Amino acid sequence: MSNKGELAKNLFECPNTNCAQAVLCAFREETGMDDKTAMKIAIGFAGGLKDLEACGAVTGAIMALGLAKGQTGEDNTTANQKASDLTIEFNNLFKEKYGSIVCRDLKDKDICAKLVYDGAAILQKLLST
Repeated sequence: MSNKGELAKNLFECPNTNCAQAVLCAFREETGMDDKTAMKIAIGFAGGLKDLEACGAVTGAIMALGLAKGQTGEDNTTANQKASDLTIEFNNLFKEKYGSIVCRDLKDKDICAKLVYDGAAILQKLLST
């Protein structure tokens, strides 16, 4: 598996690609989603849902996590629980590193590329366990 943190950071540095798009697109193999669809879905998640709320690197990772591990049918409660548990673990690891998952708390630090890198790296680690 390639270094998803590096891939997400490189995607983020492309013109017209936001933080959520970069992280979601970095996991195209795991999610089965093509870049065009991922770019469209994630457009509104940058800048903390355009309101400095949940960090786009976090929301992009959570979208990828759900696509990779979420339930596929009504009765797939095991997958649903696994995806929920991984979401909680992802949030805890991200908060442990940065103190928050809220864009307004993080954006002032001018570290969006690092957040994208680390968000993808954390998710990669969780998906490989």
